[in-house]
Amino acid sequence: MTRTKLRPIMVSLIIGTSILFAAAGARGQSGDADDSNKLIDLKFAGGTIAEYLDRLRQLSGDAMNIVVSDDLVGRLRLPAIELKGVRAQTALNIISDNYRMDDGTEVMLSVGWIGPMDSFARPVVRLSTTRLNGPSPPRVKVWTLSDLIGDGLAADDALTAVEIAVELSDPSAKPADVRFHEPTSLLVASGTPRQIDSINDVVDQLQERQHQRHEVEGIQHAAQGIDDLFSWIEEMRKFDASQEQLARQKQARDAADHEIQRQPNTDRDTALQREIERLARLVEDQSKKIQSLEKRLDAAPKK
Repeated sequence: MTRTKLRPIMVSLIIGTSILFAAAGARGQSGDADDSNKLIDLKFAGGTIAEYLDRLRQLSGDAMNIVVSDDLVGRLRLPAIELKGVRAQTALNIISDNYRMDDGTEVMLSVGWIGPMDSFARPVVRLSTTRLNGPSPPRVKVWTLSDLIGDGLAADDALTAVEIAVELSDPSAKPADVRFHEPTSLLVASGTPRQIDSINDVVDQLQERQHQRHEVEGIQHAAQGIDDLFSWIEEMRKFDASQEQLARQKQARDAADHEIQRQPNTDRDTALQREIERLARLVEDQSKKIQSLEKRLDAAPKK
C-alpha cells in the first residue's frame, strides 16, 4: 500500500541549533508571574509532534523556548493526548519516547532542558532524535517457474497468487515490485523481507502441488503397467498350454503310426490313410490356433 506522507515541521518551530530567547527583563522587572509554573489543560486529537508543539505554545504562552535539532522531529506522530492541570514542562516530557515511522525506521525522541541561568530567564527545551535503526533495504530475488508454467499451471494464475500473498504479508509497507519475464519464465521481485518470504511460500506451495500431482500420475502409470504385465503373463500361459497340447497330439500321432505299421498292409494302408487325413485336419486346426496366438503375443507389450 502507498505510504502516507508526513507533514513537514511547522514554521513556528526553530530549525537547526539556533535558540529562540524571549526577552524576559521587562517581565521580570515588572514582577509578572513566571509562566513556566502556569497550569494548563491540553486536549490533542493526534497528529505530528510539530502540531502538538504549536498547540502547547498556544496554551502556555511564553513559558519556555523550544529548540528543534532536526526536521525529523516534526515528522513523528503522536496519538490522541488529554492532560488536565499540568505544567508545560510536563506536557513536553511525556512525548519523550521511541517512535516507529512508516518506512520502518525506529527513532528515539529526547527532551532536554537547559537553564534557566537566573530567576528571570525562561527555560530552554531542546528536542532531538536518535535513529535506532534505518529502513530495511529492499530485497531482490529471482525464481524460475519454467517447471510450473504450462505443466497444469497458467502464468496469470501463478502471478495472481503471488500478488495476493504480497499484499497480505506486509500491508503497511510500500508495494513490492513484482515482474514476470515470459520468455525465460523468471519471476523477479523487489520488496521487504516479509514480502519476499511470502513469494517464497507461494512458489514452494506451487512446487509441492506439482510434485504431488506427478506422484499420483506415476502411481497410475505404474498400475497400468502392472495390468499390462498380468495380461502378458496370461497370454504366455495360454501359449505354453497350446505347446503342451501340440506335444501330446504328436505323441498320439506317433503312437497311431506305430500301431498302423503292425497291422496287415491292406488294412494298414486304409487305416493309415484315414489317420493321416484326421491328423492333417487336426494339425491344420492347431496351426490356425498357433498363428492366432502368435499374433496376439506380438501385439502385447514387450517386457
